Amino acid sequence: MYVIPFVFIVRNGLLMTGPVLGIVYAFLTCAVGLVALAMAFEGYGWVRLTWPERVVIAVGGIGLLIPGVALNAIGGGIVAVSITLQWIRQRKQIEKRSSHKAQRIVK
Repeated sequence: MYVIPFVFIVRNGLLMTGPVLGIVYAFLTCAVGLVALAMAFEGYGWVRLTWPERVVIAVGGIGLLIPGVALNAIGGGIVAVSITLQWIRQRKQIEKRSSHKAQRIVK
């Protein structure tokens, strides 16, 4: 993704400079942010994403890439809620499919 070189400029921890916790924090927030942006661009996470979901996840991913604890917390919260809602929707789809298959077998 084209964003990665710019993230290295604003996040010195990705260059392995500074305290170990700062490096780990920068790596984790950027990794989750890039995965969130990839999900938004692809339109698929655990299930197919609607356009509003894609926008929300992209905003959360950008929030994780920009340095700042408050912005990272907001972005992480947005991404966490979005992923949780996707997981719940996936589970409902799986249950719906399995109950539909069970009904066909019984008939």
